[in-house]
Amino acid sequence: MIDPPHNIRITSLIESALEHFMVSDYNEAVRDLKAAEALDHTNPEILYNLGVNYARLGLHRTSLSYFDRLHDLDTGFVDSSSLRKIHCFVLLSLGEYKEAETIINRELHLFPESVPALGMKGYILEKTGRISDAESVYRKILTEKPDDLNAHNSLAWLLCRSKSKLKEALHHAGTAYKGNPKCASYCDTLACVLEKMGQKEKALRFYRQAHKLDPLSEEIAQNIKRITSGK
Repeated sequence: MIDPPHNIRITSLIESALEHFMVSDYNEAVRDLKAAEALDHTNPEILYNLGVNYARLGLHRTSLSYFDRLHDLDTGFVDSSSLRKIHCFVLLSLGEYKEAETIINRELHLFPESVPALGMKGYILEKTGRISDAESVYRKILTEKPDDLNAHNSLAWLLCRSKSKLKEALHHAGTAYKGNPKCASYCDTLACVLEKMGQKEKALRFYRQAHKLDPLSEEIAQNIKRITSGK
């Protein structure tokens, strides 16, 4: 049993961690939470927030270890649906698609219309080469949520692989871009569709816009180089 002074200290550390999290200072949040964990290593609130903060820091395997501990505790602190989606996200970040698919299938069995879960399922299908199945999932998302920009963008990316589907790909890519022209991924997808349609000048404009938004992307830089070099 934890004595009252420890409870007060734990509460103070969690509150401090949340304040750091709100300003994206994840390292400081982790420091507070690790201090709290030393006082109570089975506290689900501490474990959950450590998992989230480590995920934000890109330390996905460490994050995963905390979510695994939460699953083992089987407490009611964290909504099971939310935990499954976060767990799946971390697995996707690690490229562990098989395990991620098992978890997201469980979520979709319980909540078949869940747009976030469907989005992760589509991504898994795409990454594992099941393109037509991924297309079907993204179309289902757009039936449920017609203004989902990520689904429009993802569907456009898949459709532009086929010459016969370029017109539809342009529609979805354009919809995503118009919804958020400051998203590098949307600019890049639109540029890719335009390039495959033979509109290289327009494509170059959107590739350059994507590169301005994401200057560290080597892939976008190579796309620009390819067009400007005439290859």
